[in-house]
Amino acid sequence: MSVLFEKTKISSMELKNRLVRSATYESMADREGFPTEDLPKLYERLVKGGVGLIITGMAYVARDGKVDRMNGIDSDKHIPEYRKLTDLVHQNGSKIAMQINHTGRQTTRKAIGTQPMAPSAVKDKSSFTTPREMTEGDIERVIEAFATAAKRVKDSGFDAVQIHGAHGYLINQFLNPHTNRRKDKWGGVNRGQDAIFIRDLQALPKARGQRLPYPYQDERIRQNEEWDKNRRGYRNGKDDVRNGI
Repeated sequence: MSVLFEKTKISSMELKNRLVRSATYESMADREGFPTEDLPKLYERLVKGGVGLIITGMAYVARDGKVDRMNGIDSDKHIPEYRKLTDLVHQNGSKIAMQINHTGRQTTRKAIGTQPMAPSAVKDKSSFTTPREMTEGDIERVIEAFATAAKRVKDSGFDAVQIHGAHGYLINQFLNPHTNRRKDKWGGVNRGQDAIFIRDLQALPKARGQRLPYPYQDERIRQNEEWDKNRRGYRNGKDDVRNGI
């Protein structure tokens, strides 16, 4: 058990211990994606309890990829409020990362004001939403949104940014052959399905300026040699992989 309290590092980010509060959707934001007063209270309890690293609940990179009461990072207007949050965590000797995400089809027209979109027009049986298929322009716009959001994360004082690639959200929808039935360069097995993920990883360093670690959350089970080979091929693009189920 003593190893839990030893210092460690993720890339350039030094942690005072190995206690990590994993990303958990808090539902503590207003309609514009700004954190309510409940969020700093929660994080203060966590850091005073000894947590070395907090990973926030998911924050949307674009307004067409959100759910109700979800934190937002799609506007520079969010930066001052998040700076207060990161300052609070740092004052208590801990580190904080922001998880960024686009929900894809896992939202509703009511939540985003338009028809949800996804790699392919496959109905989501949990939300009863049938999304529209994303255009090439949609895909490029979302990649740019992830990159711009990562820069805002850095400017807000976060120590790292985590890309959410699990739990059926947009990146995971591209990685899954059930939700990605495209015949263009964004579909197909292995590299085609991975294309948006790889492009996100390539775009982030260009937008962030200086180095900012970025763990990646992925729920796929690596069962075959081809996937292992591909994963090693772009492992240098990220600093840590956390499996989520």
